[in-house]
Amino acid sequence: MSMDKSDVRYTAGKMFFSLGAILFALLSFFLANKTPYFAFLVSGLALCSLGDLLLALSGERKKTANPVLFLAGALSFALAHILFCLYFLYLSSFHVSFFLLLSPLTSLFLFLLVKGKQIDGGKLTPFLYIYGLFVGMLLGLGANLLFLDPGSR
Repeated sequence: MSMDKSDVRYTAGKMFFSLGAILFALLSFFLANKTPYFAFLVSGLALCSLGDLLLALSGERKKTANPVLFLAGALSFALAHILFCLYFLYLSSFHVSFFLLLSPLTSLFLFLLVKGKQIDGGKLTPFLYIYGLFVGMLLGLGANLLFLDPGSR
């Protein structure tokens, strides 16, 4: 797939911020956080960077996006979310709370956006809902950590 100047700038910007997040995480590790579970965080950030690159190369901003590259990018983000969830579970003692409802609610929200024609996932719509579960799970675990386990920060 050929990229115009706008696509190149878009991809470069995404990669700049993704790699910047990895750099800040590594600085945090070397300056303060020496946990062995830190690998979950850095690996997750690396998978997000890969996902950003694959999505950009898929032509995500065009109607004719390459579905294989798009799906590979989304899968990379889903795996990253699993690693982030494992890291959050390490950081906190797990609490069952209403925050965990964020996982199905995120998929429901995406479902409503698709039904309202605000998002068109095409053939990849089922994967959009699954990805929504992962995003919601990460949000719920992060909220659990922030609000229910303040001593772990």
